[in-house]
Amino acid sequence: MLLVCGELGLGAVWLGEILKQAKKVNSILECPKTFELMALLAIGEPLPKARSSSRKELKELVFEEKFGKLWKD
Repeated sequence: MLLVCGELGLGAVWLGEILKQAKKVNSILECPKTFELMALLAIGEPLPKARSSSRKELKELVFEEKFGKLWKD
């Protein structure tokens, strides 16, 4: 679901820690007692902003000696 949200241009985040407050969350969401929440997804439209970080190149992360060359120069 997170990947599909990204493809649709939506922002999404997996909220697993929220279940430490399971009773409160179930009360707010009015979930039936037969449901057991495992995590929540917060989905919305992201604010437009410039990316503040950059991704490392694959060659910075992979050991060529062990796995061979996985990229084209």
